[in-house]
Amino acid sequence: MEDNHLDGLIYPTIRQKPIFVPATNQAGSNCRVSAQSGLPAISVPVGFTADGIPVGMEFLGREFAEGDLLEIAFSWEQATHHRRPPTTTPEIDPHWPYRVTDGVATFVINPDLQQFRFTAPNVETYAYLDPGMNVSKEWISGELKDSRWHIHYKVPVDKSKSKSASIFVDNLWIGGGTYNLYGAPISQ
Repeated sequence: MEDNHLDGLIYPTIRQKPIFVPATNQAGSNCRVSAQSGLPAISVPVGFTADGIPVGMEFLGREFAEGDLLEIAFSWEQATHHRRPPTTTPEIDPHWPYRVTDGVATFVINPDLQQFRFTAPNVETYAYLDPGMNVSKEWISGELKDSRWHIHYKVPVDKSKSKSASIFVDNLWIGGGTYNLYGAPISQ
């Protein structure tokens, strides 16, 4: 590439229509060019087949020029807008029918999706799926523990009653801390 003053090479990601999972090997794949050369590569969308299967191309960059390669790929995507999320992609930030906040921290929960999220200064839990969430006539409650968080929550179902929600969040990572949040749930 250097001899020809090229920043990269462009080629189709695959030379034929992909086969469906559970196949593990895609015949006609060009992706091994990067693996065998040791040069950085990135695939970008270029459109769709007539039946909606995504088509891509791969940019192969110079050695240690990953930043240039990312810039080229980003420019391509911004100029063409070929990318579209799959129809099966879940909503990234779902509707949260229950919200509890003290003005500093916020806990939101969607019992229909069994998801919740807690945010506070310097604390971001992302959206969690809690298959063990308990929903009764009076309360939505549960407890989730992973390698970083221990979260215990109890939120009243009927927001018009004077019951208060309680959320306990313990950051299990080194230098972590706890946060206790109390308050009435707010309709969203």
